[in-house]
Amino acid sequence: FNNIAGIALKLGEISWAAGFIKEYLSFISEEFREATLSLNEARLAYARGNLGQALLLLQDVEYEDLVTNTIARMLLIKIYYQQGETDALSSQLASLENFVRRGSFSRFHKENYLNIARFVKRLASLPPYDDKGRKKLKREIESTGPLSEKEWLIEQLKAR
Repeated sequence: FNNIAGIALKLGEISWAAGFIKEYLSFISEEFREATLSLNEARLAYARGNLGQALLLLQDVEYEDLVTNTIARMLLIKIYYQQGETDALSSQLASLENFVRRGSFSRFHKENYLNIARFVKRLASLPPYDDKGRKKLKREIESTGPLSEKEWLIEQLKAR
């Protein structure tokens, strides 16, 4: 469910994702339904550019399973970065790193999330007019794997 909604949003199919969530939510086990709805509504709000609403939706529910928790943490990191909330961002990045190191992630997923955290930190600390640093960071992002948020990181780098 989360993967289907996430892929649709990544492809820019916001209306389709909204319809999918509405139509198929009832198939989610009742114990996970509220968290699944909250997470995916937050993802929709984020995709629509409503970062404040996305943040509120993420703070509503406790995400108990590993996958949902990680997706929520990644979304919080994106929101805090884009809102310029440096203290909240630093805290969330440290929290993600600890969560990943302690969690039962595959080696691939551990490496992926730690790479994301490392690059978000570097991106956040990059001086705005450091063209040389920006180009170097872009090359490193492009050549690093696994890195599931590569496109988002490059978008943020361009916007800087």
